[in-house]
Amino acid sequence: MEIIGEITERAAEVLGGYQLVTEHDLRDVITDMIERLGSQTAVARELGVSVVYLNDVLHGKRGLGMKLAEGLGWEKIEIYRRK
Repeated sequence: MEIIGEITERAAEVLGGYQLVTEHDLRDVITDMIERLGSQTAVARELGVSVVYLNDVLHGKRGLGMKLAEGLGWEKIEIYRRK
């Protein structure tokens, strides 16, 4: 996706060959998709998730899960760092 390329250039941190983006960055990608495709329904259909779930993610009521991340071409991982 062209939009993800723009996000990675703008906001990704490259560590050991991996590009990391935040959940907020991926929400921006979804928002751009909604503008491009015309509706949350169209985006939900394309990503294989329900409209209710997509709306909840966009409004911060639910976290971005593996299925949605994969639909955007990303893999969801958890990382930890030393304080």
